[in-house]
Amino acid sequence: MKERIKNMLNFKKRSLVIIAAAVALAAVLIVGFAVNRADETSEKWDRRPMIMVDGQIYMDTGKQMAIEIDDSAILGTITSSVDGTEKPAKNGESNFGCEGAQYALYDGGLVVMLQNEWVFFEGEMKRGDKSPVSEIDFAGIQAKRLTQHLLDFAEIPRGEDLRAQEYSGDWDGDGKADRAYFSEEPTQAAGYNYRNRVVAELGNGERIIADSDELEQMSSWGGSFLIESADLTGDGQNEILLLIDLGGQGGRGSFGLYPYVRMGSGWMLMDAPHHGFPLALDYKDGRATVTSGDYSETVACDALLTAHYAASDNKYEREQVKGKDYHEEYAADSICDIALKQESGRTVVKVSQYVAGITGVHVDGLGYLVTTLSWSANGRYSVDDMYFVFMP
Repeated sequence: MKERIKNMLNFKKRSLVIIAAAVALAAVLIVGFAVNRADETSEKWDRRPMIMVDGQIYMDTGKQMAIEIDDSAILGTITSSVDGTEKPAKNGESNFGCEGAQYALYDGGLVVMLQNEWVFFEGEMKRGDKSPVSEIDFAGIQAKRLTQHLLDFAEIPRGEDLRAQEYSGDWDGDGKADRAYFSEEPTQAAGYNYRNRVVAELGNGERIIADSDELEQMSSWGGSFLIESADLTGDGQNEILLLIDLGGQGGRGSFGLYPYVRMGSGWMLMDAPHHGFPLALDYKDGRATVTSGDYSETVACDALLTAHYAASDNKYEREQVKGKDYHEEYAADSICDIALKQESGRTVVKVSQYVAGITGVHVDGLGYLVTTLSWSANGRYSVDDMYFVFMP
């Protein structure tokens, strides 16, 4: 516990070396995970130290405040704690222990008395909050996000660039062998002689057909897909998810998400963000703001981009973004990959979308927008979480 407190108080003093380390982390982790993935998928990662007060999450900044707080301003003390991998869920709860520590509101945030020093905690970034973050904070947070992203989306063998056209398995969970495949069918559509389909033939005789004419109003797809299954609605029966190549470029390609739910003796397409979420990108003064709906986050990426360009010896693109402002209304691909995870006793789907870089081309990509989706019993989806992973 003392060591955790010491690390938390030294948050501000961490070396800027972590900035360069975050860039190099991708290559290192990919190699390490290929060898140790079986052991590390169960590993949990500590979150940033935080506390909940009046329903608001406040997060450690590492800043020690040389201030005096009147006793009348003390709001309360830390009364309980959760593990460092979790977020506090009730007032007076922290994820770093220190029960009994006093806290008070200060300068738009919170100060907590730790080892006889007031330490400043800032309000958790809410959707719509475009406040910039520091280079050090960003690098540390992004290093953990990158680690988790690589764990989440490398857990299931995908094949090369999701290019498989046929799979076998038991997706409805009835113990009978199922088969799914990509096919071309004749069509009378103008300019095409065929249309594409993904067909899932279940062992009980049922079929799911995802037809390009019906889903996309176009007659040609890219030719590959991914199939997954899980009980998303909590009714004890598996839903079947198809991630289908729509023929786009960038990232792993432009893929659409189509989840099906059993209805009586057939299967019906569920509510879903079939093409993911649009994302706008603004770049100014070395900071990139990524915005999707009411989610917005500003990331201090200049130092990391500099290291990225230096490593790739890409002086041309580096000069393009130096000292320039940039705006792109459509900076994200459609869904590139999905991962099924167990959270709080239910199955959620994490969606990863490739984010184009500041020059507007995918080769200069910034990283990924990761969105966690869940489905209610009536088959309606909701967005549980959304965050950006810097991964140039």
